Amino acid sequence: MTIAKTSLGDIEGRIADGLHVFRGIPYAETTEGAWRFRPARRKTPWTGVLKALEPRAVAPQLQDVAYAMAGTSVEHLCNEDCLELNVWTPDVEGARPTMVYIHGGGYLYGSSHDEDYDGGALARAGDVVVVTINYRLGIFGHLYLGAKGGDEFRDSGTLSLLDQIEALRWVNANIAAFGGDPKNITIFGESCGGLSVSHLTASPLTKGLFQRMIAMSGAAAGRTEQIGADITAAIMKRANANTVADLQALGMKELLALQGWALAELGMAEGTFIPVIGPSSALPEDPLDLMAKGAGSDVDMMLGYTRDEMRYWEFYYPGLLDKPAASVRKWASDLFGNAGPKVLDTYARIRPNEKPGELACTIVGDIIFGYMSDQQALRHARHNPRTWMYRVDWRTSMLDGRLGSPHACELPFVFGSFDIPWGMKVAEHDTPGRRALLAAFQGAFLAFARTGNPNHAGIPTWNPYDKKDRTTMIFDATTESRINPARDGIALWDEIIGPDKVSESPRYFHFPVDEGYPTGETAEETANRLSAA
Repeated sequence: MTIAKTSLGDIEGRIADGLHVFRGIPYAETTEGAWRFRPARRKTPWTGVLKALEPRAVAPQLQDVAYAMAGTSVEHLCNEDCLELNVWTPDVEGARPTMVYIHGGGYLYGSSHDEDYDGGALARAGDVVVVTINYRLGIFGHLYLGAKGGDEFRDSGTLSLLDQIEALRWVNANIAAFGGDPKNITIFGESCGGLSVSHLTASPLTKGLFQRMIAMSGAAAGRTEQIGADITAAIMKRANANTVADLQALGMKELLALQGWALAELGMAEGTFIPVIGPSSALPEDPLDLMAKGAGSDVDMMLGYTRDEMRYWEFYYPGLLDKPAASVRKWASDLFGNAGPKVLDTYARIRPNEKPGELACTIVGDIIFGYMSDQQALRHARHNPRTWMYRVDWRTSMLDGRLGSPHACELPFVFGSFDIPWGMKVAEHDTPGRRALLAAFQGAFLAFARTGNPNHAGIPTWNPYDKKDRTTMIFDATTESRINPARDGIALWDEIIGPDKVSESPRYFHFPVDEGYPTGETAEETANRLSAA
């Protein structure tokens, strides 16, 4: 047993494998009932000792492919009283660098309790404190109700972000009780967690809450107020709801059913429930515009992506990688208009060995993750040269190697989690290459968290990112630094999208598929489909 004495009360954890571990610590009050669709309320103090030994809850969500692949489900933990966090620390004494992780899952799925994000190995490797947090997802965290409910609901489209901010306030106030340094906090996240990290960096509400950020496959983007209002109107019509109170009166599962309907029918897939920009106090303007003006300039930035990001979506749309040339040509014409042929020709030169479906995935990934990361880094670097870019090129063996270096393949190389289903799919065998990449990539994260500079003895010299060189560290079994490795793609997107309109990039998150977004499967159904694929 171990005790942390916080400003809210004493918390009991357990000692495991040489670490002090605390799970399921509530950082805010419940969001149920009348508190649904409202900003989180700070947790009130308690008497006695709060036991933080097991996860209590996860944010309400539908079943996801990731859980199905792992043969697990979180349905039994879904609860609107879900705002909690976990802490792994070598000791409750001292003042260690603190790393706060924000999970991914398209703002629809996932939790701080997922085994992929167990912070034990990272805390041991770097003598750091690791924190993972829950936040509201999907319809509970992003349904913009300002147009219906007035000013008191203007923040309802960014509740995920406001939850994260409340968690960071908790960390600042209490992490010293866990052996962490409140003046040395790094936030890091992957996918929508990386997006969240970018939003937090731009937000006017986070000044002084953290000193460093690492955005893994997650440059800043969001929905406009009008699109958010349109989505809400469609959902309320479907629910026969006239007021916010009508939605608050629905059961959790009824709201999740509406979320599934919206994902399948509104044609926006994963972009349906993401933060709404404009009315919220957390994101009053486009986050990239805020960064261009100097928002977050006191925060050191590291960001990057994987070589084959969008091939991961083969799990959601079986056959995506094998789409025929005719389907891909039509897709390119629909998405890029008259520039469609030029886009396909350019990428056929960049990736000459890819099939049409694979090429479509590369194009979408290079816009959503590559080009947007480039543009975010350049905006930040104008005000803070401590800006670094990476790309992960580790090729997995999944689907006979066809996934290449997909979305989320870098996670095991941060958390050292190779003994769980996803880690084993990414790198099943303990090879010299796997060990080298773990040491290089995890080492860069730990060096950055400690000093704000990712350079360490295990990698080549890594220069900051700027418009002249666009230096990028390529992480693989052998790690190397390259000058502007994405130059041809960046030149194309500068012409077709343009730096001034990069915030419109989420509209390109579309694939050459006809079917709607898969939402209503059970874990068994999804596992069976993946096995067949």
